[in-house]
Amino acid sequence: MSILAISLGSAGLYLALLYALHLFFTRQQGPRLAAGAVFRRRMRKHVLKGWIWS
Repeated sequence: MSILAISLGSAGLYLALLYALHLFFTRQQGPRLAAGAVFRRRMRKHVLKGWIWS
């Protein structure tokens, strides 16, 4: 029983660490990713359809 509790506890700790890293990098890269999405939208709207860039 105690081996199961230890393994579940360590798995939970590992998942919490991964989630914290995910939040950290998501908040850090958020503006950059948003700017990339705006750029891709403009590319689809103007360049890929053959229109001029505005």
